[in-house]
Amino acid sequence: MLKNVGYSRNSKKTIAVLTILLKFPAVFGAGPPSLFWVSEPVYPGETVLLQGDGLATAQVEIARMTDGPPGDPPPGAPGPKSWTRMEALQANARSVKFTLPGDRANGVYACRLMSGGQAAPLRLINAPDPWWMQGDQGESASPGGWLRVFGRNLDLNEDGPAAEGISVILVQAGRAVYRLAADQSDGFGARFPLPVDLAPGSYQAWVHNGYGGNPAWTLCPSTTTDASQPSLVRIAPPKAWPSRIFRVSEQPGADATARVQAALAAAKAEHGGIVVFPAGETGLRERLTVPDFTLLKGEGMEKTRLVWTALPGATPDQGFLEGQSFRIEDMTLEEAETTGRIKANGIKSGGLSDGFRMRRARVVQHQTDDVNVPMKSAILAQGRNWEVTGCEVSGAIGAFISLTFAPGGGTFGLLARNIFRYHRLSFSLGAGPPGARAIIAEDNALIDISLKTAKEGPYTNITAYGRPFVQDIYYARNVFSSVNGVESNWTFDGSDGVYFDKIAGAAGTTLMLKHPMQYEDRGALPAEWAGGSVHILDGKGAGQTRRLRAWNGLSLTLDKEWEVPPDTGSAVSITNFMGRVLLVDNQWNDDVPYLVAYYATADVIFAGNRVNYIHEIAGALGSGGGNLNLGQIPNWHFQCLRNEVVRGKVAIDASGANPNRGSDWKARFGLDYGWYTGPTTRCAVFRGNSNGKATGGSIGVGGLVDDAVIEGNWLNSAAVIRVSPESHFVYQRDNRIGVPPA
Repeated sequence: MLKNVGYSRNSKKTIAVLTILLKFPAVFGAGPPSLFWVSEPVYPGETVLLQGDGLATAQVEIARMTDGPPGDPPPGAPGPKSWTRMEALQANARSVKFTLPGDRANGVYACRLMSGGQAAPLRLINAPDPWWMQGDQGESASPGGWLRVFGRNLDLNEDGPAAEGISVILVQAGRAVYRLAADQSDGFGARFPLPVDLAPGSYQAWVHNGYGGNPAWTLCPSTTTDASQPSLVRIAPPKAWPSRIFRVSEQPGADATARVQAALAAAKAEHGGIVVFPAGETGLRERLTVPDFTLLKGEGMEKTRLVWTALPGATPDQGFLEGQSFRIEDMTLEEAETTGRIKANGIKSGGLSDGFRMRRARVVQHQTDDVNVPMKSAILAQGRNWEVTGCEVSGAIGAFISLTFAPGGGTFGLLARNIFRYHRLSFSLGAGPPGARAIIAEDNALIDISLKTAKEGPYTNITAYGRPFVQDIYYARNVFSSVNGVESNWTFDGSDGVYFDKIAGAAGTTLMLKHPMQYEDRGALPAEWAGGSVHILDGKGAGQTRRLRAWNGLSLTLDKEWEVPPDTGSAVSITNFMGRVLLVDNQWNDDVPYLVAYYATADVIFAGNRVNYIHEIAGALGSGGGNLNLGQIPNWHFQCLRNEVVRGKVAIDASGANPNRGSDWKARFGLDYGWYTGPTTRCAVFRGNSNGKATGGSIGVGGLVDDAVIEGNWLNSAAVIRVSPESHFVYQRDNRIGVPPA
């Protein structure tokens, strides 16, 4: 559970409020105000940031929703009997900030915006905001298994149980049939055990955090990539794989390699099975291909060892053991030092894989720190519904890379309770066509064993590599350390942009461009780029994102209509989507100086993380937006909440790069963006962070940033709060420098 290390929520003292620079017109036309986004979770005594349109003169009113038994979904309409008008701390056309009263109880609040006698639709603040669901089987959950929900406001409690408990109700044919209680929660992810007698079928899942009564029920998105089932979770028993046993020790063959190949051939003839390896060392002299629906089973990673002493003819894109849908349990798989430098990946599941599992296994590759050696993966998990749990990976350049080549998208992966000892790259959660989503990476130990003579420091990243999206990543309770004190990084990578200009027009879900989208200098945009994101950066409708569904020349089809449609003066950028990432309760020890989500698209939360560097090195913990290839990549809705820097001169910040500086667009593509004067980054929140035990460092925003809240942070006496002259509407409150929190 997140702890409040920075300040007292009930304190009403304001340290500083920056001057509002009125760079926008008050409104863009007649009509009610619109609300796009709310900074959540938010507690009594904290500042609420509302983002929308037509907010400069809007009146904000709130009412705390009554708690009590929530009953069953669907939710009824909120009906507060009395409203309290809030004083705007800062207001402009795109945002308004106010403080949630410190004398009110924690919970769900109804919020309404009024302007000129017209009202925006009522919004519930702190009601659950589920981003995605994931089951114990990935896209499905099994009776006796579990269902997990990820997003915001799933648990509003820091010090005790919820008012009525955190729960999910499964609804089928309009009837509530199962009520599930959470057994784990950190506010951003909650786990719900499933009863063994849960009937298979498709259900709606509604989630409640225990506050706000019946109106606070929220429908969860689907666990499937099937667009025809947008709000369903599928309950089904695990797919039964063939159970016939093929013992390697009983197979014919002149040596161990021949006997293993015979066992695999026998399993293939039976469309799968269990290939059992004996205790001791099994020496192998060629790559192995595992047939579908086959489990490789040993007697334990300390007892059963498969050792490759030769890999004749191996190519860089292969694995020394590979297949599509196969599984590995209870053994060690090692590429012996006698094979020389790594010629291939280690364990590789192919792009059509569904249900790859690796449990209680060890992978060992011997490698140097030579930066010129091609990066290989000890485990290359592709496809969908994969799991790597309770494993050890040692000595690889590229200890883990996940790519997704599954038709219709993937990934639905679980990476948990593993130990990684790595050179240069611990693991990279990334995407091939058409994109990746839904990855849980939790409770892993990542140990950097790079030498100080390494030409390139190690890193861990979430990457799109030019693909349309990587989203829905839960990255929690992982511990990073370094044996030799080599500096390493945790970053985003692979951001890409394909359009940045004004538009020719918009109507409904259709957007007309002024010129074609272009995939850098590689020509036309590939067809699998559906799922990319379309952002209105400035002008009418600014602050909205839609997803790209299809396109034909200059005509784009989006996933839904705009709340405030853009016009021909609106600045639009089309990029891949890298967002909805939750970085929660991780710990970085030793020297990992840069923990930066660059370039992030939207909705990244760093919460409850702890940084403890061996040396007082300079580093960063933050998020950035900027120009890359043919797009201006936004950095919207970044929240940095209750993180602690124990040691290190760390800059906790959000940045927005100026497209007119530091870019080679004009030289490479003949483009000039001197016309653009709007922000890159919008809506950043820094709350309850602490570097009070460290020396130096900073908290703040830099570059083209609009609308930020910096409050309740505890800084050491040598630290500073930085706000760039190019940043606007930045509100500071209750930050303490050199004074420990009460």
